[in-house]
Amino acid sequence: MKRLSRRLRPELVAVVILAFVVRLAWIRWGVWVGGDAPEYSALAHSIAANGVFGYDGHTPSTARPPLYPAVIALTLLLHVPSAIYLIQAIVGSATVAVIYGLVNSTFGRRCAAMASLALALAPMTARYSAIAVAETLFTFLVVLAMWAWANGFARACGVALGLSVLTRAVLLPYVLLMGLLWLIPRLRPYIPGAGAIVALALLVVAPWVARNVAVSGRATVADAGWGVGLLNGTVVLHTGSNPVTQLYREFGGFPGASSTETALMQRALERIRAAPGAWIAARLSQYPRLFIDSGDYLPVDANRIGIGEAWAHGRFSTIALKVAFVGGNLLILVLAGLGVWKSRADLSRLVPLWSVLLYVALAQLPIYVEPRYGLPAMPFLLVWGSALFRPVPIESARGAHAAAPIG
Repeated sequence: MKRLSRRLRPELVAVVILAFVVRLAWIRWGVWVGGDAPEYSALAHSIAANGVFGYDGHTPSTARPPLYPAVIALTLLLHVPSAIYLIQAIVGSATVAVIYGLVNSTFGRRCAAMASLALALAPMTARYSAIAVAETLFTFLVVLAMWAWANGFARACGVALGLSVLTRAVLLPYVLLMGLLWLIPRLRPYIPGAGAIVALALLVVAPWVARNVAVSGRATVADAGWGVGLLNGTVVLHTGSNPVTQLYREFGGFPGASSTETALMQRALERIRAAPGAWIAARLSQYPRLFIDSGDYLPVDANRIGIGEAWAHGRFSTIALKVAFVGGNLLILVLAGLGVWKSRADLSRLVPLWSVLLYVALAQLPIYVEPRYGLPAMPFLLVWGSALFRPVPIESARGAHAAAPIG
Protein backbone atom coordinates (compact mmCIF):
# COMPACT_ATOMS: atom_id res chain seq x y z
CA MET A 1 0.00 0.00 0.00
CA LYS A 2 2.82 2.38 0.81
CA ARG A 3 4.36 1.71 -2.61
CA LEU A 4 0.99 2.31 -4.30
CA SER A 5 0.38 5.55 -2.42
CA ARG A 6 3.75 6.87 -3.56
CA ARG A 7 2.74 6.22 -7.15
CA LEU A 8 -0.76 7.71 -6.88
CA ARG A 9 0.44 11.25 -7.41
CA PRO A 10 -2.10 14.08 -7.10
CA GLU A 11 -1.20 15.37 -10.56
CA LEU A 12 -1.88 11.90 -11.98
CA VAL A 13 -5.36 11.83 -10.42
CA ALA A 14 -6.03 15.37 -11.67
CA VAL A 15 -4.88 14.71 -15.24
CA VAL A 16 -6.90 11.47 -15.52
CA ILE A 17 -10.04 13.24 -14.29
CA LEU A 18 -9.34 16.04 -16.77
CA ALA A 19 -8.89 13.53 -19.59
CA PHE A 20 -12.22 11.89 -18.75
CA VAL A 21 -14.06 15.22 -18.58
CA VAL A 22 -12.57 16.36 -21.90
CA ARG A 23 -13.64 13.13 -23.60
CA LEU A 24 -17.13 13.35 -22.14
CA ALA A 25 -17.32 16.92 -23.45
CA TRP A 26 -16.45 15.73 -26.97
CA ILE A 27 -19.11 13.02 -26.70
CA ARG A 28 -21.63 15.57 -25.43
CA TRP A 29 -20.73 17.86 -28.32
CA GLY A 30 -21.88 15.11 -30.64
CA VAL A 31 -21.04 11.55 -31.63
CA TRP A 32 -20.43 11.02 -35.32
CA VAL A 33 -20.13 8.30 -37.95
CA GLY A 34 -17.23 7.92 -40.37
CA GLY A 35 -14.33 5.73 -41.44
CA ASP A 36 -14.87 2.07 -40.55
CA ALA A 37 -17.69 2.73 -38.06
CA PRO A 38 -20.49 1.27 -40.27
CA GLU A 39 -18.50 -1.94 -40.73
CA TYR A 40 -17.85 -2.34 -37.03
CA SER A 41 -21.52 -1.69 -36.32
CA ALA A 42 -22.66 -4.32 -38.83
CA LEU A 43 -20.27 -6.92 -37.40
CA ALA A 44 -21.36 -6.13 -33.83
CA HIS A 45 -25.06 -6.44 -34.67
CA SER A 46 -24.41 -9.77 -36.36
CA ILE A 47 -22.54 -11.06 -33.30
CA ALA A 48 -25.23 -9.84 -30.89
CA ALA A 49 -28.20 -11.06 -32.92
CA ASN A 50 -26.91 -14.34 -34.37
CA GLY A 51 -23.55 -15.13 -32.79
CA VAL A 52 -21.91 -14.87 -36.22
CA PHE A 53 -18.90 -12.69 -36.97
CA GLY A 54 -20.14 -11.46 -40.33
CA TYR A 55 -22.05 -8.67 -42.01
CA ASP A 56 -25.39 -10.34 -42.76
CA GLY A 57 -25.88 -12.41 -39.64
CA HIS A 58 -25.30 -15.68 -41.49
CA THR A 59 -22.05 -15.68 -43.49
CA PRO A 60 -18.81 -15.67 -41.44
CA SER A 61 -16.34 -12.96 -42.41
CA THR A 62 -12.56 -12.71 -42.17
CA ALA A 63 -12.43 -9.06 -43.20
CA ARG A 64 -11.76 -7.50 -39.78
CA PRO A 65 -10.10 -8.45 -36.48
CA PRO A 66 -12.63 -9.44 -33.81
CA LEU A 67 -11.91 -7.53 -30.62
CA TYR A 68 -13.48 -4.12 -31.27
CA PRO A 69 -16.70 -5.45 -32.87
CA ALA A 70 -16.98 -7.82 -29.89
CA VAL A 71 -16.81 -4.85 -27.48
CA ILE A 72 -19.61 -3.09 -29.37
CA ALA A 73 -21.60 -6.34 -29.44
CA LEU A 74 -21.34 -6.53 -25.65
CA THR A 75 -22.99 -3.11 -25.34
CA LEU A 76 -25.77 -4.30 -27.65
CA LEU A 77 -26.33 -7.46 -25.62
CA LEU A 78 -26.55 -5.31 -22.48
CA HIS A 79 -29.03 -3.03 -24.31
CA VAL A 80 -26.83 0.05 -23.82
CA PRO A 81 -25.44 0.67 -27.33
CA SER A 82 -24.33 4.22 -26.53
CA ALA A 83 -22.10 2.81 -23.76
CA ILE A 84 -19.35 2.27 -26.35
CA TYR A 85 -18.61 6.00 -26.14
CA LEU A 86 -18.42 5.92 -22.33
CA ILE A 87 -16.12 2.90 -22.58
CA GLN A 88 -13.90 4.82 -24.98
CA ALA A 89 -13.81 7.83 -22.64
CA ILE A 90 -12.65 5.50 -19.85
CA VAL A 91 -10.12 3.72 -22.09
CA GLY A 92 -8.79 7.05 -23.38
CA SER A 93 -8.35 8.30 -19.81
CA ALA A 94 -6.62 5.06 -18.89
CA THR A 95 -4.19 5.66 -21.77
CA VAL A 96 -3.31 9.00 -20.21
CA ALA A 97 -2.63 7.26 -16.87
CA VAL A 98 -0.39 4.64 -18.50
CA ILE A 99 1.57 7.33 -20.32
CA TYR A 100 2.12 9.08 -17.01
CA GLY A 101 3.50 5.85 -15.54
CA LEU A 102 5.70 5.18 -18.56
CA VAL A 103 7.27 8.64 -18.52
CA ASN A 104 7.50 8.84 -14.73
CA SER A 105 9.56 5.66 -14.57
CA THR A 106 11.82 6.85 -17.37
CA PHE A 107 12.21 10.62 -17.44
CA GLY A 108 10.76 11.68 -14.10
CA ARG A 109 7.67 13.19 -12.55
CA ARG A 110 7.75 16.59 -14.24
CA CYS A 111 8.00 15.08 -17.71
CA ALA A 112 5.23 12.62 -16.84
CA ALA A 113 2.91 15.45 -15.88
CA MET A 114 3.70 17.29 -19.12
CA ALA A 115 3.19 14.31 -21.42
CA SER A 116 0.00 13.11 -19.75
CA LEU A 117 -1.51 16.60 -19.66
CA ALA A 118 -0.80 17.07 -23.35
CA LEU A 119 -2.39 13.70 -24.15
CA ALA A 120 -5.41 14.46 -21.96
CA LEU A 121 -6.09 17.59 -24.04
CA ALA A 122 -4.93 16.35 -27.46
CA PRO A 123 -7.94 17.27 -29.62
CA MET A 124 -7.93 14.47 -32.18
CA THR A 125 -7.15 11.78 -29.61
CA ALA A 126 -10.00 13.00 -27.40
CA ARG A 127 -12.39 13.58 -30.32
CA TYR A 128 -12.10 9.97 -31.44
CA SER A 129 -13.79 8.88 -28.21
CA ALA A 130 -16.99 10.05 -29.90
CA ILE A 131 -16.82 7.76 -32.94
CA ALA A 132 -17.17 3.97 -32.98
CA VAL A 133 -13.85 3.06 -34.59
CA ALA A 134 -11.02 0.98 -33.16
CA GLU A 135 -8.32 3.64 -32.72
CA THR A 136 -9.03 4.51 -29.07
CA LEU A 137 -8.91 0.88 -27.93
CA PHE A 138 -5.96 0.10 -30.20
CA THR A 139 -3.93 3.04 -28.90
CA PHE A 140 -4.58 2.03 -25.29
CA LEU A 141 -3.47 -1.57 -25.89
CA VAL A 142 -0.29 -0.49 -27.70
CA VAL A 143 0.63 1.99 -24.96
CA LEU A 144 -0.14 -0.62 -22.29
CA ALA A 145 2.08 -3.16 -24.06
CA MET A 146 5.01 -0.75 -24.22
CA TRP A 147 4.55 0.23 -20.57
CA ALA A 148 4.59 -3.44 -19.60
CA TRP A 149 7.70 -4.10 -21.67
CA ALA A 150 9.50 -1.03 -20.31
CA ASN A 151 8.79 -2.12 -16.73
CA GLY A 152 9.87 -5.72 -17.19
CA PHE A 153 6.44 -7.37 -17.48
CA ALA A 154 7.12 -9.40 -20.63
CA ARG A 155 4.09 -11.66 -20.30
CA ALA A 156 1.68 -8.77 -19.85
CA CYS A 157 3.31 -7.07 -22.84
CA GLY A 158 2.81 -10.18 -24.99
CA VAL A 159 -0.87 -10.44 -24.09
CA ALA A 160 -1.45 -6.72 -24.73
CA LEU A 161 0.34 -6.93 -28.09
CA GLY A 162 -1.75 -9.93 -29.06
CA LEU A 163 -4.93 -8.05 -28.18
CA SER A 164 -3.62 -5.07 -30.18
CA VAL A 165 -3.29 -7.28 -33.26
CA LEU A 166 -6.83 -8.56 -32.66
CA THR A 167 -7.95 -4.93 -32.68
CA ARG A 168 -5.99 -3.75 -35.74
CA ALA A 169 -4.01 -6.31 -37.71
CA VAL A 170 -1.59 -3.64 -38.92
CA LEU A 171 0.56 -4.38 -35.84
CA LEU A 172 1.17 -8.05 -36.70
CA PRO A 173 4.35 -7.33 -38.76
CA TYR A 174 5.75 -5.46 -35.73
CA VAL A 175 5.35 -8.59 -33.61
CA LEU A 176 6.88 -10.82 -36.28
CA LEU A 177 9.78 -8.42 -36.81
CA MET A 178 10.46 -8.37 -33.08
CA GLY A 179 10.67 -12.16 -33.17
CA LEU A 180 13.07 -12.14 -36.11
CA LEU A 181 15.34 -9.61 -34.41
CA TRP A 182 15.33 -11.64 -31.19
CA LEU A 183 16.63 -14.64 -33.15
CA ILE A 184 19.81 -12.66 -33.91
CA PRO A 185 22.08 -13.18 -30.85
CA ARG A 186 23.86 -9.86 -31.35
CA LEU A 187 20.57 -7.93 -31.11
CA ARG A 188 18.97 -9.96 -28.32
CA PRO A 189 20.43 -7.89 -25.44
CA TYR A 190 18.74 -4.77 -26.87
CA ILE A 191 15.26 -6.33 -26.84
CA PRO A 192 15.18 -8.33 -23.60
CA GLY A 193 12.12 -10.44 -23.07
CA ALA A 194 11.17 -10.25 -26.74
CA GLY A 195 11.07 -14.03 -27.09
CA ALA A 196 8.38 -14.38 -24.42
CA ILE A 197 6.56 -11.30 -25.71
CA VAL A 198 6.35 -12.63 -29.27
CA ALA A 199 5.38 -16.14 -28.16
CA LEU A 200 2.53 -14.90 -25.99
CA ALA A 201 1.32 -12.39 -28.58
CA LEU A 202 1.13 -15.10 -31.24
CA LEU A 203 -0.56 -17.44 -28.76
CA VAL A 204 -3.28 -14.83 -28.17
CA VAL A 205 -3.78 -14.35 -31.92
CA ALA A 206 -3.60 -18.05 -32.85
CA PRO A 207 -7.22 -19.07 -32.07
CA TRP A 208 -8.59 -16.35 -34.34
CA VAL A 209 -6.19 -17.30 -37.15
CA ALA A 210 -7.28 -20.93 -36.73
CA ARG A 211 -10.91 -19.84 -36.99
CA ASN A 212 -10.15 -17.94 -40.19
CA VAL A 213 -8.38 -20.97 -41.67
CA ALA A 214 -11.48 -23.01 -40.97
CA VAL A 215 -13.75 -20.34 -42.49
CA SER A 216 -11.76 -19.30 -45.55
CA GLY A 217 -8.75 -21.60 -45.87
CA ARG A 218 -6.41 -18.62 -45.32
CA ALA A 219 -4.12 -18.07 -42.34
CA THR A 220 -5.05 -14.44 -41.77
CA VAL A 221 -5.94 -12.11 -38.92
CA ALA A 222 -7.93 -9.81 -41.22
CA ASP A 223 -8.33 -9.70 -44.98
CA ALA A 224 -8.87 -5.94 -45.22
CA GLY A 225 -5.37 -4.54 -45.10
CA TRP A 226 -2.21 -4.16 -47.15
CA GLY A 227 -3.65 -4.74 -50.63
CA VAL A 228 -6.35 -2.10 -50.45
CA GLY A 229 -3.99 0.16 -48.49
CA LEU A 230 -1.32 0.00 -51.17
CA LEU A 231 -3.89 0.62 -53.91
CA ASN A 232 -5.46 3.60 -52.17
CA GLY A 233 -1.95 4.87 -51.54
CA THR A 234 -1.46 5.43 -55.29
CA VAL A 235 -4.00 8.26 -55.41
CA VAL A 236 -2.96 11.91 -55.14
CA LEU A 237 -5.23 13.49 -52.54
CA HIS A 238 -6.18 17.14 -52.76
CA THR A 239 -6.75 19.28 -49.68
CA GLY A 240 -10.17 20.71 -49.06
CA SER A 241 -11.98 17.67 -50.44
CA ASN A 242 -13.17 14.48 -48.77
CA PRO A 243 -10.43 11.85 -49.36
CA VAL A 244 -12.95 9.00 -49.44
CA THR A 245 -14.86 10.78 -52.20
CA GLN A 246 -11.61 11.15 -54.17
CA LEU A 247 -10.85 7.43 -53.78
CA TYR A 248 -14.34 6.44 -54.89
CA ARG A 249 -14.03 8.71 -57.92
CA GLU A 250 -10.65 7.22 -58.83
CA PHE A 251 -11.78 3.60 -58.65
CA GLY A 252 -15.49 3.89 -59.38
CA GLY A 253 -16.38 2.75 -55.86
CA PHE A 254 -14.63 1.09 -52.97
CA PRO A 255 -12.07 -1.26 -54.54
CA GLY A 256 -12.24 -3.82 -51.76
CA ALA A 257 -15.93 -4.52 -52.25
CA SER A 258 -15.48 -7.07 -55.03
CA SER A 259 -11.76 -8.03 -54.97
CA THR A 260 -9.46 -10.12 -52.82
CA GLU A 261 -6.46 -8.58 -51.08
CA THR A 262 -4.17 -10.47 -53.50
CA ALA A 263 -5.96 -8.98 -56.51
CA LEU A 264 -5.84 -5.50 -54.98
CA MET A 265 -2.13 -5.86 -54.25
CA GLN A 266 -1.49 -6.90 -57.85
CA ARG A 267 -3.53 -3.98 -59.15
CA ALA A 268 -1.62 -1.57 -56.92
CA LEU A 269 1.78 -2.90 -58.08
CA GLU A 270 0.71 -2.54 -61.71
CA ARG A 271 -0.23 1.11 -61.12
CA ILE A 272 3.09 1.76 -59.36
CA ARG A 273 5.13 0.10 -62.13
CA ALA A 274 3.21 1.97 -64.82
CA ALA A 275 3.68 5.42 -63.20
CA PRO A 276 6.26 5.44 -60.40
CA GLY A 277 6.43 9.22 -60.43
CA ALA A 278 2.69 9.48 -59.86
CA TRP A 279 3.00 7.04 -56.97
CA ILE A 280 5.72 9.14 -55.35
CA ALA A 281 3.53 12.23 -55.79
CA ALA A 282 0.64 10.34 -54.17
CA ARG A 283 2.78 9.38 -51.21
CA LEU A 284 3.99 12.95 -50.79
CA SER A 285 0.38 14.16 -50.81
CA GLN A 286 -0.78 11.55 -48.28
CA TYR A 287 2.04 10.81 -45.88
CA PRO A 288 2.11 14.16 -44.00
CA ARG A 289 -1.46 13.41 -42.88
CA LEU A 290 -0.05 10.73 -40.58
CA PHE A 291 1.42 13.34 -38.24
CA ILE A 292 -0.11 16.65 -39.35
CA ASP A 293 -3.64 17.08 -38.05
CA SER A 294 -5.42 20.03 -39.70
CA GLY A 295 -8.51 19.77 -37.49
CA ASP A 296 -10.86 18.66 -40.29
CA TYR A 297 -12.97 16.72 -37.78
CA LEU A 298 -13.75 19.80 -35.66
CA PRO A 299 -17.54 20.46 -35.98
CA VAL A 300 -17.50 24.27 -36.17
CA ASP A 301 -18.60 26.69 -38.89
CA ALA A 302 -15.04 27.89 -39.49
CA ASN A 303 -14.10 24.34 -40.49
CA ARG A 304 -16.59 23.76 -43.31
CA ILE A 305 -14.23 24.66 -46.14
CA GLY A 306 -10.62 23.92 -47.04
CA ILE A 307 -7.78 26.34 -46.44
CA GLY A 308 -7.41 27.08 -50.17
CA GLU A 309 -11.03 28.13 -50.48
CA ALA A 310 -10.78 30.05 -47.21
CA TRP A 311 -7.79 31.99 -48.55
CA ALA A 312 -9.61 32.79 -51.79
CA HIS A 313 -12.66 34.13 -49.93
CA GLY A 314 -10.89 35.81 -47.04
CA ARG A 315 -12.19 33.41 -44.40
CA PHE A 316 -9.50 34.21 -41.87
CA SER A 317 -11.18 32.29 -39.04
CA THR A 318 -10.71 29.09 -41.07
CA ILE A 319 -7.11 30.00 -41.89
CA ALA A 320 -6.34 30.71 -38.23
CA LEU A 321 -7.89 27.40 -37.19
CA LYS A 322 -5.92 25.37 -39.72
CA VAL A 323 -2.66 27.17 -39.01
CA ALA A 324 -3.10 26.59 -35.26
CA PHE A 325 -3.66 22.85 -35.72
CA VAL A 326 -0.86 22.38 -38.24
CA GLY A 327 1.52 24.57 -36.24
CA GLY A 328 0.76 22.67 -33.04
CA ASN A 329 1.49 19.34 -34.70
CA LEU A 330 4.73 20.60 -36.20
CA LEU A 331 5.79 21.86 -32.77
CA ILE A 332 5.15 18.39 -31.28
CA LEU A 333 7.23 16.78 -34.03
CA VAL A 334 10.11 19.19 -33.46
CA LEU A 335 10.04 18.72 -29.67
CA ALA A 336 9.90 14.94 -30.07
CA GLY A 337 12.88 15.01 -32.43
CA LEU A 338 14.87 17.12 -30.01
CA GLY A 339 13.87 14.81 -27.15
CA VAL A 340 15.14 11.79 -29.06
CA TRP A 341 18.39 13.61 -29.81
CA LYS A 342 18.87 14.58 -26.16
CA SER A 343 18.36 10.93 -25.12
CA ARG A 344 20.35 9.40 -28.00
CA ALA A 345 22.92 7.82 -25.66
CA ASP A 346 20.14 5.80 -23.97
CA LEU A 347 18.20 4.67 -27.05
CA SER A 348 19.40 1.08 -26.78
CA ARG A 349 17.71 0.92 -23.36
CA LEU A 350 14.56 2.74 -24.46
CA VAL A 351 13.36 0.43 -27.25
CA PRO A 352 9.75 0.31 -25.97
CA LEU A 353 9.54 4.09 -26.24
CA TRP A 354 10.59 4.40 -29.88
CA SER A 355 10.09 1.05 -31.62
CA VAL A 356 6.31 1.27 -32.16
CA LEU A 357 6.60 4.92 -33.15
CA LEU A 358 9.22 4.03 -35.76
CA TYR A 359 7.14 1.08 -36.97
CA VAL A 360 4.01 3.20 -37.44
CA ALA A 361 6.03 5.81 -39.36
CA LEU A 362 7.63 3.24 -41.66
CA ALA A 363 4.60 0.98 -42.13
CA GLN A 364 2.52 3.80 -43.56
CA LEU A 365 5.15 5.01 -46.01
CA PRO A 366 3.89 2.91 -48.96
CA ILE A 367 0.19 2.67 -48.08
CA TYR A 368 -2.85 4.88 -47.70
CA VAL A 369 -2.82 7.37 -44.85
CA GLU A 370 -5.65 8.94 -42.89
CA PRO A 371 -4.92 11.25 -39.93
CA ARG A 372 -6.50 8.73 -37.52
CA TYR A 373 -3.80 6.19 -38.42
CA GLY A 374 -1.34 8.43 -36.60
CA LEU A 375 -3.25 8.32 -33.29
CA PRO A 376 -1.23 5.39 -31.86
CA ALA A 377 1.94 7.40 -32.51
CA MET A 378 0.76 10.54 -30.68
CA PRO A 379 1.34 9.29 -27.10
CA PHE A 380 4.91 8.33 -27.97
CA LEU A 381 5.58 11.65 -29.71
CA LEU A 382 4.46 13.36 -26.51
CA VAL A 383 6.68 11.05 -24.47
CA TRP A 384 9.70 12.08 -26.51
CA GLY A 385 8.67 15.72 -26.48
CA SER A 386 8.58 15.63 -22.69
CA ALA A 387 12.04 14.00 -22.64
CA LEU A 388 13.49 17.26 -23.87
CA PHE A 389 12.61 18.81 -20.49
CA ARG A 390 13.94 16.12 -18.17
CA PRO A 391 16.01 18.01 -15.58
CA VAL A 392 18.49 15.26 -14.75
CA PRO A 393 20.00 12.18 -16.42
CA ILE A 394 17.66 9.23 -16.91
CA GLU A 395 19.08 7.14 -14.07
CA SER A 396 18.49 9.94 -11.56
CA ALA A 397 15.10 10.85 -12.99
CA ARG A 398 13.84 7.31 -12.60
CA GLY A 399 14.95 7.04 -9.03
CA ALA A 400 13.54 4.60 -6.54
CA HIS A 401 9.96 4.72 -7.91
CA ALA A 402 10.88 2.87 -11.12
CA ALA A 403 9.23 -0.56 -11.27
CA ALA A 404 11.98 -2.23 -13.27
CA PRO A 405 14.86 -1.26 -15.50
CA ILE A 406 14.06 -0.52 -19.14
CA GLY A 407 15.86 -2.92 -21.39
